[in-house]
Amino acid sequence: MEKYFSYYHVYEKYHLKYAKGTPSLNGREFHNYHEIVWFLGGNAHLISKNIQNDLTEGCLVIVPRASFHQFNVSGDDYTRLILGFRETEDISDLVSAVMDEVKIIEKPDGSLQECLDRLRKMVVSDFSEEEKKLFIRASLIQILIYLKKCSIGAISKSTILSATVQSALSYIDGHFTEEMSVELIAEALHVSPSHLFHKFKKELNISVYQYIAKKRMSNARLLIESGNSLHFAAVHSGFGDYSAFYRMYKKNYGESPSCFQIRALNSEKHE
Repeated sequence: MEKYFSYYHVYEKYHLKYAKGTPSLNGREFHNYHEIVWFLGGNAHLISKNIQNDLTEGCLVIVPRASFHQFNVSGDDYTRLILGFRETEDISDLVSAVMDEVKIIEKPDGSLQECLDRLRKMVVSDFSEEEKKLFIRASLIQILIYLKKCSIGAISKSTILSATVQSALSYIDGHFTEEMSVELIAEALHVSPSHLFHKFKKELNISVYQYIAKKRMSNARLLIESGNSLHFAAVHSGFGDYSAFYRMYKKNYGESPSCFQIRALNSEKHE
């Protein structure tokens, strides 16, 4: 197989990517779908609110939707199989049991590895697109079932976050729909704004303002997907006016909020 490659299959409720090389998407620390990442090689470091670890070859990373996370990658050998999906009624119990927090499963058991390897091989096969769609869906259910039974050995808490940054995250997550600034957060935590700003950036590799903005955008997308109006999503995600929301949305996602709303509505119709 070529040195660098990328295979991507996108459907209404789930998608699969098998790739080697530098990630094509950066700055997406929050997303509105669940994600299971099989790390197959290279150098990568996971940053989240509850766990910060180097990834070891063969490990699985579990990322629930709307969870802050970063994969800091060095070099071009980053190889991964990424299964992203949205929750549907038939798998809601499995999703609730498995996708509870960001975690790493360092050594998936044999059955789970076999399922993942079959999925990896299927991506590059000559199956039809419809056959691949069915295979991915069936594999997703199998993987969730296996994950429900293999929680032993999962790393869910391994972090170097200071008490200040942990408190700041809790405050932001509880108040992001309100008026917010570094000064207001620092005052609530009884620390100086500059101290908070520098510690937050150093420990999470993202600024306080970026975290707040991305948290708000993520919440707005979830509200839109749930059938709410664009104005409702903007106001109930902490944006003072719709024009500010529109500009930030287009800057972050490269499209207007209404385009996303149309896709979300069409997806619901085809369930």
